[in-house]
Amino acid sequence: MRAWDQYLTTELKTYFADEYLTDLLTFVTYPHLLWDWMHMWPLLGVPQDEAQKKEDTDKEGLYLMGLKQTFDAYRHMLSQFLTDQTRSGEFIMTRTHYTRVALRIARYLFEPKKP
Repeated sequence: MRAWDQYLTTELKTYFADEYLTDLLTFVTYPHLLWDWMHMWPLLGVPQDEAQKKEDTDKEGLYLMGLKQTFDAYRHMLSQFLTDQTRSGEFIMTRTHYTRVALRIARYLFEPKKP
């Protein structure tokens, strides 16, 4: 196993232990740049009072919320790992992950908003 894969395997345990952080990983595999404009936590339905804790956990780990266009190579490397069953093993992104994120986004888009 390569050093990068070992590092990710260690770090991903924290992300997979939290459903919302796992959902955040799902966005890493999206082939286009979203990070410069996306408000991730509300989109995933994370209550505002919990968002900062998740943000802090992410910052101490892979720092996915810090991804901007200039770091697209990093996102691409993460994506390659997360979508390769041989390399990622139990941390592979599955249909279940994508379905859960799609349902959360749909819920966010269709729920009534306060002005």
